[in-house]
Amino acid sequence: MAAYQAAGELSDAIRLYRHALGEQENSLGSEHPDTMSTRQLLAEAYLGAGRTREAFSQYKKVVADRQRSLGRDHPDALRAVAALAAAYHQAGRMGLAVQLYEQAHQTMRQVLGADDRDTLAAAVNLGRAYYTVGRPADASELLRDTVMRAELVLEPGSALTRLARESLAVVVAD
Repeated sequence: MAAYQAAGELSDAIRLYRHALGEQENSLGSEHPDTMSTRQLLAEAYLGAGRTREAFSQYKKVVADRQRSLGRDHPDALRAVAALAAAYHQAGRMGLAVQLYEQAHQTMRQVLGADDRDTLAAAVNLGRAYYTVGRPADASELLRDTVMRAELVLEPGSALTRLARESLAVVVAD
């Protein structure tokens, strides 16, 4: 299924994900980790195909199921919120994107710590969203802190550190 998605055959990927999701819901239940992962992949395929309403519906179900089954502060539930924020960002719905990025980032800082990789990724995404909505001072402050933390705790040259630096460069160059 992922091969269809990677090859741009999104209609085939969607059909296969929907079929797999139906079978998993019947045999494993909606809150089984495999079912939730397949639902997330279906949401990504919908988004890639421009079917945003369906994508958001699936992302929201993933968030609700992960929060209900794992708890609101579980890392997988927090990553699901961040994925929904990213989907809104990609679709240009920046108000919702910023709100969810802020929620995910704040909770990740509290639960996982400021130096956790997922927290740092959420900070980069939030900083980029701030810049997009015309909040360059907030973006700069957050991205400067994120670059400093990433350079301290991640492996040298990590993709996340590079992305944080590149995002900060865009903000300060403007």
